[in-house]
Amino acid sequence: MEHLNKQQIVLVTLLVAFITAITTGIVMVSLNNQQEQPGVVNTVNRVVERTIERVISPATSTPIIKQTENRTVYVTLEEQAVKAVENGIKSLVRVYATVDTTSSRLSASALAAAQSTYIYVGSGILLDDKGTVMMNKSELLYNYSTNYNYFAVYREVKDQKVPLKTIKNDNTSGVLNDLTFFTPDTTSSIVKIDTKSLVFNSSLGNSDNLKTAQGIFTISGKDNDIVHQGIVQSLEKEKVGTTTAEKVNKINISVNPSNTSLGAMLINTSGDIIGFKTSSVVSDTQNSFIPINIVKNILSDLTK
Repeated sequence: MEHLNKQQIVLVTLLVAFITAITTGIVMVSLNNQQEQPGVVNTVNRVVERTIERVISPATSTPIIKQTENRTVYVTLEEQAVKAVENGIKSLVRVYATVDTTSSRLSASALAAAQSTYIYVGSGILLDDKGTVMMNKSELLYNYSTNYNYFAVYREVKDQKVPLKTIKNDNTSGVLNDLTFFTPDTTSSIVKIDTKSLVFNSSLGNSDNLKTAQGIFTISGKDNDIVHQGIVQSLEKEKVGTTTAEKVNKINISVNPSNTSLGAMLINTSGDIIGFKTSSVVSDTQNSFIPINIVKNILSDLTK
């Protein structure tokens, strides 16, 4: 370098810079072509644009200043699944029964024991903020010598069994004949409940909009919540009148039938209730649910 003149030094510098640039480009291309290592980056399921409103309240009497900013929030598949189940599970209701002392023909000793015993009947679904519960009629207790009082354990009313009264169901055709409906008995002297404490957290989805291969979750369980994940395997539909529209009559899913009990709830990946397992669709080979739209169509008549 000591024997180079200024012009030669400039040329050497340019050559070194050129070689460095080429080397950097090769390294960048090599890195971009490398496959992503499993577990390093979570799979991103969707991008949610969320507007965040920050309220600044100065000590002076000037109006409150509202500043808004947009940012992108990445939600992973796992996070979405957990949120959907947490939302849907709040509508799972467990129903119990005790012996009705006014109608029982049991002996005095047997009656005393029965009165203090809560018998698990089955699970149902909370349908609205009035506390309306739907469950399978076949799970109700029948005994020629005994009548029963029914109670519900709602998610929002923990450690309390709420007395129920039956809602008359005039819809006795098809799968609706398999269902029974209850509402909280606010006149009961056994347990008092303020229905305002019942919060309906889930929404009843539109089962007619379901697609094959769509992700779903089943929720059931006697003592503990049991969740299974799967997809919509097939849909049994029929045309509506003379239109091209179709309605879903039965939902078949990929989850093994032995993994879901009678009264199980079916939700989509948003946590919306889309189906219910009734005795009319029970099968050893196919896990099927009735679509929630069948119930939605009569819900307003039931709760009048």
